[in-house]
Amino acid sequence: MACYDFYAGEWCRAKGESSNMTSSVKIVIWEEDGGWIGYLQQYPDYWTQGDTLDDLKEHLRDLYADLTGGKIPNVRRIEELNLS
Repeated sequence: MACYDFYAGEWCRAKGESSNMTSSVKIVIWEEDGGWIGYLQQYPDYWTQGDTLDDLKEHLRDLYADLTGGKIPNVRRIEELNLS
C-alpha cells in the first residue's frame, strides 16, 4: 500500500514497490444546502465540507495528508482482504 506525504512532498511505499504511482484516491461527494460534503472512500468515517467543489477537494487533500501522515490517531480505514 502506498501513500503520499504532502508535507514531506514524497511517496511513502513498501520495500520493493514501484515508484511509478498514480496520485489519486476515490472520493464520495454530494451537494447539500448550498455547499459540498465528502469523504475519502478508503476512510469513510472522516467527512469534510467546502463552499464549492474545488474547496471541498482541497479539504479532502488536506484530510488525506492528515490521515496518512499520522496527525490523526487510531485511524480506521477500509482495506481489501484476499480470502484465497
